[in-house]
Amino acid sequence: MRRGSVVRLGRVMGRARVVAGLSQLQLAVLLGVGEGTVADWEAGWYWPLDAVVVRWCAAVGVDPQVVVGGGGWGVRAFGG
Repeated sequence: MRRGSVVRLGRVMGRARVVAGLSQLQLAVLLGVGEGTVADWEAGWYWPLDAVVVRWCAAVGVDPQVVVGGGGWGVRAFGG
């Protein structure tokens, strides 16, 4: 995935987390990762594994089909 795409997707990921009412720490605990890892994803430093993406969707209440479907991480849904 290109760097610009990862950064944009990370921003969408962060918006969805905020809409869900979760802090980075709370989301990290739900996903079983460190808080810094969530921060890195949202900053676009790297992208999580597919299995983590599915858990992330469940944690923030996003339909995985929005993520993996043609919508490209729900960019329209979260103002990206």
